[in-house]
Amino acid sequence: MAIHYKEFLPFQLDFIAGREGNLELPIKVFWDAENELDHTQFQTIHENVPLSVRFVASEGAVPADSELWIETASFNEVGENRSFSIPISCESRQTHLYSHETNAPGQETFPWRMGHYIVKIHTGSTTYFTGIQVIPNNLTLQQVHEIQNRLESEVEGLCHELILSQRSFAEPEQNEIAERWYYDYAMWILDKKQSIQGFLYAIERKPQDEVHTSYRNSNQVKRQDARTERWSQTSNGMAVNQGLSPGPFTLNRLKDITLDTSANRWMKKIITMWKKELMEVSQLLTSDIITMIQEETLLSQTMQQANNLTLRMERVQNVYQRYRRTSRSQFFIAQNKRNALQKRRLIIVEWVNVLKALIGRFSFFLTQPFVLDVGEIGAKPILKQRDYFRLNELFEESRNLKKDEGSSRLYKKFPRPTWRVYEYFVFFQMLDIFQDLNYMIVEGLPSRMESFHVEGIAEGARVVLENEHGQVHVWFNKLLPYTWEDARRQGESFYLFGEHRWPDLRVDYYVRKGPSTFEFSKHSIVADAKLIKFRHLHNMDGLPTKTQAQLIAYSGIFFQESRRPVVDRVLCLYAGLGEPREAVRHVHPVSFIQLFPDPTDLDDVWGYEELREIMMSWLLEDVGVPVQP
Repeated sequence: MAIHYKEFLPFQLDFIAGREGNLELPIKVFWDAENELDHTQFQTIHENVPLSVRFVASEGAVPADSELWIETASFNEVGENRSFSIPISCESRQTHLYSHETNAPGQETFPWRMGHYIVKIHTGSTTYFTGIQVIPNNLTLQQVHEIQNRLESEVEGLCHELILSQRSFAEPEQNEIAERWYYDYAMWILDKKQSIQGFLYAIERKPQDEVHTSYRNSNQVKRQDARTERWSQTSNGMAVNQGLSPGPFTLNRLKDITLDTSANRWMKKIITMWKKELMEVSQLLTSDIITMIQEETLLSQTMQQANNLTLRMERVQNVYQRYRRTSRSQFFIAQNKRNALQKRRLIIVEWVNVLKALIGRFSFFLTQPFVLDVGEIGAKPILKQRDYFRLNELFEESRNLKKDEGSSRLYKKFPRPTWRVYEYFVFFQMLDIFQDLNYMIVEGLPSRMESFHVEGIAEGARVVLENEHGQVHVWFNKLLPYTWEDARRQGESFYLFGEHRWPDLRVDYYVRKGPSTFEFSKHSIVADAKLIKFRHLHNMDGLPTKTQAQLIAYSGIFFQESRRPVVDRVLCLYAGLGEPREAVRHVHPVSFIQLFPDPTDLDDVWGYEELREIMMSWLLEDVGVPVQP
């Protein structure tokens, strides 16, 4: 049942959004049970908007231990939600949740992703429930879903991360992904291990038996029935008695206890199958551990190189200060990545240890006499004893976690930040344009993003497209070395002396010189993807913005064998929903292009044709190669 706070509640809850804190978003509806929550009545909050909350007592007595709990999209390494917990206040003060400029430790990024989140208020013995819906900035939900569908058709699983969680924050209609099913399996085993071992122990201590009726001939008369009375007249009975009537032998009915039951046969079958599955999962996890160790080694090498450079700079006085900061930043970025990878690896090592222990427990169970001596069985029998029934139920539940089968998952689809999804969208739009111009992908992304610890498209990923005139190299989030010497030492061909060295996209053209030889044309184009409006990218009074300074800096990219910058054009692709339709705006030397699905016709992409025309113009006028439109 919904409860409206204006009439009933002893507190007031408001979210305050915006840089100036001038947009109040009051929570007007609460529920008294979590299962009654109605997502359509949740308060909406835009992604990446500065946010605070005000939780104050209304008139009257309120328990001092009253507390506000806000679910977030942030999790630690073992799947625990890093939620906000805020005590009630008698003053109208605000508690900071997120800001662009000054973030508290652990709040360096916006703490939510697109989706629904639960909000609870505990006051005395009563708990009130409500929620918030986080929606994208500068794009509608329909546009974001269209972008996600386009990307998933290119690379399955690209728009979502796998996180360790008991619930999903994705939209209800989106199906769960099947990648890394064995992570689900291992976590499920950890959760059910005690129950499995308990049922095994109970079955071993008191295995199911049943009374078995058998018939045996003897020279002593014992229990008789109709069958035993007819036996002496059968061919078998006459053969045993050698034709004598009455003969010296009679058939007796015997009753004995046997463990060769259908239930025990079934336990032998499922434990044997289960053991094989655990061994398979253990091998897959071990393979991931080896891959993680290799990645940790590479990151350690990067840290060592950055540290060596820092030590070298300490011996030199006249070193550009930003260059010093860049070296330290590279060290800490690699260190943070390695530490996160190590934590995940240690967790997976623990999973493998648990799986191996359970494999040993299954092996011991299969050596028990009541298991060894039973026969084979086909179909599952009716299991009447509780321990047998529950162990079989757990076995069937585990099989539903297998790849492409069940839907019960501990790792859930977790939407990536919309700004990152938009970067992916721009990246693939660029690839589509070159394919439209008769270039074919010859090297690039895998068809599935299978690695759990790779965050989507790897930084520095490259896709190579080729036709009879040459090759196009499209780079995603490639960090450039600072100096010519850095580039030479790192084996890179390009460098950029400046603070902004990380463009979202860089396109380099290589002219064909032979059947399989290519030479860099000394022509490149750089593009950044911005999920913001044009008025935040460019000041109409002509004063430069931070974004413009960043974009213009990209025009200074050098090629090692060239004495001049090689960037011909700089593009900014942005999603300015709600602004006047103007596909291309040229603000020298940057071209701003509005690029997103048409809100009135999602099959059409605003700005695609304009971007295609610019890329054709670059190939024709700057690179000097023919174009086949």
